[in-house]
Amino acid sequence: MKPSYLVIFLLASTLSSCSDAQNAGHVAQAGVDAKSRQPTQCKSSPCPNTASGEDPSVESSRRGKQYLDAIIAGPSDEKRWTIPIFSDSVDPKELESYLIKNADFRVRLVPEKGHIQFQKGTMIDVFEIGLTPSSPRLVCKDYTINIVNASANHAVIQKQCHEVEYRPNRFRAEVNYFLYDRVTHSMRTFWQSYSSTKGAPSPVPDTKPVITMLPDGYELKWNGHYIFEGERKKLSIRNRYTRQTQDDGTTSLTCRDLSQPGKVDPETGACEGGYLPHVSSTAKAKK
Repeated sequence: MKPSYLVIFLLASTLSSCSDAQNAGHVAQAGVDAKSRQPTQCKSSPCPNTASGEDPSVESSRRGKQYLDAIIAGPSDEKRWTIPIFSDSVDPKELESYLIKNADFRVRLVPEKGHIQFQKGTMIDVFEIGLTPSSPRLVCKDYTINIVNASANHAVIQKQCHEVEYRPNRFRAEVNYFLYDRVTHSMRTFWQSYSSTKGAPSPVPDTKPVITMLPDGYELKWNGHYIFEGERKKLSIRNRYTRQTQDDGTTSLTCRDLSQPGKVDPETGACEGGYLPHVSSTAKAKK
């Protein structure tokens, strides 16, 4: 369930002092903690305990909304990235965000279809990022989309499913990282982990990935640690993603694992994450 504006306000105000990955991993618990810190409601109206006369919880929620609205409308893309997209949002405006505002490059989640869209100008790429709510195979019903970084031609996206009991005494928490490339109209999974034990530590890594743009693609360097089934694991990835032209004239994003010694075949080692299903690429007509 999506936190209230008060909860989001408290989360957003701490993002400047914590890493994106750490904050994403603690969204659920922070929501619980923040709710316990909400002021006691007034029993009279207007409320004598606030300057505005509002109930303290109403005033905090209003201030939180104003804070977020200012970030969304502001000039900083990096600050805008700190606001997650929640799959259970009912307001369409809360399901999309600018990646790079000056480039008119944005992302939109379509949870009822299990889709994520990237739009720059009139061009829209659509990918399958999850199952529809009616799917009998659905485990991760509610999730958050976090923007890690982006440029006018790419985006690094984190999808996090918080712990859920999807069947009696069966639990699942999961995190996935994706690289979207606008030039090749492709989106690749480059890391994923999960936990299946109730109350297990979040599987979110303690660092965020570092993407360097190259003339013909990207290089990913990522070192850190994460928890898998209760054990602390080392994370070390160095992949190079290169745009290559195929025989039919299309381009793809080919991966090589640079951490392996010697000359290795593409799409091996840490490159085995694969692609998200590409639903469509369309040019949206100008109004």
